[in-house]
Amino acid sequence: MRHRPSASDEQNHRSDDLFRARLDQIIRSDHLLARRADAMPWDSIVEQVADLLPRTREGAGASLPVRMTVGLLSLKYAYNLSDDQVLERWLESPYMQYFTGEVYFQDELPW
Repeated sequence: MRHRPSASDEQNHRSDDLFRARLDQIIRSDHLLARRADAMPWDSIVEQVADLLPRTREGAGASLPVRMTVGLLSLKYAYNLSDDQVLERWLESPYMQYFTGEVYFQDELPW
């Protein structure tokens, strides 16, 4: 079961973010994935795709954000990667994380 953060945990997390560099501040804006991420109509994509994705049962854990799900699938097929390979690359690449909507670099999978 996934730990649900308390109000104090969330406050600590927000204050920790003050000392972290945002991905958009550390990546090159002319990189292919950064340009594509900025050009994608994410709001429209999320709106069109959200109802097509399976919903999780209450208490079964949170589903991934739609942008992350669509972004990971796009990266998987664009780079011809397996599920495991795209997740491994996502953990290593700030550009892939930026493409999927992350704000700060993540060193763990979001589930």
